[in-house]
Amino acid sequence: MANDKAAAYVEWKAGTRLFPINSQGDFSGAMRHFKRAVKLDDRFARAYGWLAYTYVTGHIDDWKFPKVKGGMAAAQRLQEARMLADKAVRLAPNDYDTLWAKGFVRLHTGDARVAEMQFNKARELNYGNRELLAENADERVYAGHPDKAIELIMRARAIPDWQRWVLAWAYYFKARKDPIFYDMALAELQQVTERPGQGRTPGEILILLAAIHGQKSRLPKNPKSGDDDRRAKAYCKEFRKLRNSARTRQDFDKANPFRRTKDRQHWQDGLKAAGF
Repeated sequence: MANDKAAAYVEWKAGTRLFPINSQGDFSGAMRHFKRAVKLDDRFARAYGWLAYTYVTGHIDDWKFPKVKGGMAAAQRLQEARMLADKAVRLAPNDYDTLWAKGFVRLHTGDARVAEMQFNKARELNYGNRELLAENADERVYAGHPDKAIELIMRARAIPDWQRWVLAWAYYFKARKDPIFYDMALAELQQVTERPGQGRTPGEILILLAAIHGQKSRLPKNPKSGDDDRRAKAYCKEFRKLRNSARTRQDFDKANPFRRTKDRQHWQDGLKAAGF
């Protein structure tokens, strides 16, 4: 049984790699892999969902379906897709992936209300999935809500805050040799979704902002050093309020596994300048 489940997973994963379907070979291969997956594990919810999705994709894009005994008319294929998607959700009712598949299938089989419900549930379970947001946007266009579609697709296109933080974090250490990178780090952090001052900004962003402004306040010939110092202190204060924390520079030092002494010292200097 365990071996069958492992083999089913391998088949399912192989099928997903063929998406997006750009050729007859991709389509036929995906169908073949997903069918093998559910045959090996008849309770593999995502495999049923992806198989249902593939049926509808084939119908929409007019791919040639594998021959089956007695043939299968278009209406039968869509009915099969609905049955597969329903089974996927019955097996895993709280998996955004199966709900997504059912939403897609219902959208293209004349059940827009159910499609909307499935996409809403899927989005609640995984709002960070860009492909899901994009497909939900497509569904919103068909439902006559282009403004919501635009909102969702813009969200899907947005760079996640944590990725902006990582880039700014890297710029901070580049600035040890060239201060221009402090400004580049700030420019990146100015575009995060959760803005400072709103009480929801991640602590990692606040503490990095404090260190950047702290370092800038000590730069020679900086006409705005006083402003940078005030900003550094303000971010430091906001961080402590958010975390209700009395963490010291030594605490931050333990939390960051730097390999180079110069990098460790650069971070410590920024924290000290910020008021930690």
